[in-house]
Amino acid sequence: MKEVINFGSRIAIFAAVSALILAGVFSIANPLIEKSKQKEIQTALTEILPNAVSFKKIENNEKNLSFYQGLDAHKKVVGYILPAFGKGYSSTIEMLVAIDHKKKILGLKIINQQETPGLGTRIMEVKEGASSPWFQAQFVNKIPTALKLKKDGGSIDAITGATISSKAVVTGLAQEINSFKIPTKK
Repeated sequence: MKEVINFGSRIAIFAAVSALILAGVFSIANPLIEKSKQKEIQTALTEILPNAVSFKKIENNEKNLSFYQGLDAHKKVVGYILPAFGKGYSSTIEMLVAIDHKKKILGLKIINQQETPGLGTRIMEVKEGASSPWFQAQFVNKIPTALKLKKDGGSIDAITGATISSKAVVTGLAQEINSFKIPTKK
């Protein structure tokens, strides 16, 4: 009986020490992960709205979501970058979309997804000789009413075998852009 209690105590101590070590690693790694994520977002902002020289993050708009204003050298707004989300086959697809004052899409970047490898992940696929993902490039210069897959009467090619992922991107973008209110000058 004494051996069982002794063994149980050792396991409890080992578990407590392991938990403390894990908490310590998390507290050290979390700021680094956040810094890396912010750097990735900054890179995405300049990719999808290249004619902006700076970005101003706007908090607490009407939907209580943040968005970015892209500004030129004279601090004039050249576009807006919105976060958008679509429910894919196996994950939520996180996107950043750049639009102009008329809500025309200027650029799109999928920043996070966990879709099925070889199928849904093709939303990020860059074809040989291209510089950007072919699926995402289809959205440039489209207006929200034109955001439909070809099978639904639109002009966006769905990915074979990944219709749910394709539709998630289309639906997520359309919902976010349609609900976004372009800020008026005060």
